[in-house]
Formats: sequence, C-alpha cells, structure tokens
Amino acid sequence: MRLQTWLWRHNAAGNTPAQTRLRCLFVWLSLLPLSGLAQKKVEDQIRQLTKQRFDAQVRRDTVFLEKVLATDLVYHHPDGVSESKRDFIHNVALPRVRYTAIEVEDATVRVYRTTAVATGKARLIQLQNSQPTPVYVLYTDVYVKGRWLWQLVSSSLIPVPTP
Repeated sequence: MRLQTWLWRHNAAGNTPAQTRLRCLFVWLSLLPLSGLAQKKVEDQIRQLTKQRFDAQVRRDTVFLEKVLATDLVYHHPDGVSESKRDFIHNVALPRVRYTAIEVEDATVRVYRTTAVATGKARLIQLQNSQPTPVYVLYTDVYVKGRWLWQLVSSSLIPVPTP
C-alpha cells in the first residue's frame, strides 16, 4: 500500500494529522538498530549468561542448563564431539570429562536484534588422572532471544595450544 493511501485511510478513520505523524515516527523508530545504551546492556547480559552457563557446567546444574539451552542446541566440544541439548545435559550430569573451573579470559559480544554472538578465549580446568589440567579454547556461542530470555542455540569450542 502506498504511503499516501495509508495516510488518507488513517486520517479518514478519525485520527488527526498529528496522531498519524506520531504513529509514523514510532514505526520508523522501531526499525532503527538498538541504541548504544540498549546494545551495551544486552552485551553485558550475554557476557553474564555465558559465565553463568560455564559455572553451571562446573556445578553440574542441569536445571539452569535446561532453561538457557535451546531445544535445537548444537554443541561442538574441543575434541570434535557434537551433541544435542539432551546429550549435552546428560553428559554434564554424568561427565565424561570433569571440569573444576571454567574461566573466561577474553570475551566479545555482538548483538543483531534478537541474535547475539559471543566469542572469546576460555581456560577449562579439567581433572585428568586426579590432576587439574588446563585446556585453552576459543569459543563461539550463538544466542537467540526467545519470548522471555536469551537461549544458547550453538556453541563451538576449538582447542588452542597451552601458553
């Protein structure tokens, strides 16, 4: 529908020209990208959510992971194993690898409306032969904003040499 036709119909419906212009302004503003302040707030939320997810893995908190992991999650481990949400949560509860700590050393978050991409470097402290062993990874996490919360839909961890 052409703008002139829409404006004419809108005015014919009893709206004043000022109301019509105000509605047009709201529509136009809703199409703009997130403001700097809103963008920063979402970036901080995603950083915090990533840290909480890593902490939940260490604590084996499957209840938290059920909420934050999307139903169609694909999780790629540093050793090349890929898992679904169900497999991932099962392996957190009964770990094939036991983590004592996961520390994010560097994190960057980019937000695209309802999608956020978190990348960074993390140090995973895992037990091997009862000895804590650090493993360094680069990670890429993709979050999608659901109706009420952000959920992780994809995660890939790539091993990097130990410094």
